[in-house]
Amino acid sequence: MIADEIHELLDRHRPWLLRVIQSRTTLASAVEDVYSEVLLAIAKSDHRPRDDSSLAPWLCKIAIRQSALANRTAMRRDRLNKDYAHQSPDSPAANDPIFWLMDQERRDLVRQVLHEMEPEVRGVLLAKFVEKLTYPQLAQRLGVAEHVVQYRVAQAKKRLRQMLTQRGIDQEDLS
Repeated sequence: MIADEIHELLDRHRPWLLRVIQSRTTLASAVEDVYSEVLLAIAKSDHRPRDDSSLAPWLCKIAIRQSALANRTAMRRDRLNKDYAHQSPDSPAANDPIFWLMDQERRDLVRQVLHEMEPEVRGVLLAKFVEKLTYPQLAQRLGVAEHVVQYRVAQAKKRLRQMLTQRGIDQEDLS
C-alpha cells in the first residue's frame, strides 16, 4: 500500500521535482542520481504529510536537501582530487606522470633519510609533522620547555635538509 502511494505521488510530482533538482545541482549528469536519493528519502521518511496542501513543500524540501548533499559530495571529491595532484589545475604538472613519479621518488628518499636519522631526531620530526602535535603538546610529551622543543624541531629540520641535499634534492624541492 505504501509503495503504491509513493509511486502515485512521484508520478504526479516528478516533472517539477526534476526541475527543482536540476536548478540546484551543479552537474547535469547527477540529476537522475539525486532524484533517486529523493525517492529513497521519501521511502525512508516516517513523517509524511497527511494533507495534500503540505505535500508539495515537503517534497521540495527533500529535493533541495538531496541536491545540496550531492553538491557537497561533488565539491569534496573535487577538492580531494586537487589535493591529490598537489598542483593547481592549470599547472602542466597536475596531469603529467613524470611529476608524479618524481614526487614518489622524493617521498621515498625522505622516508629513507628519516630511517637513517637518530631515533630522537626522527621522533621529533614525526611527532611534529606526521602526528601534527603542537609545540606545547610536544613539550608536554617530552617533558621539556616549549622553546627547547622549537629548537629541537628547527635542528631536526636543518639536519633533514642537509641529508637530503647530500642525496641530490635541491633546496627549492624542499619548500
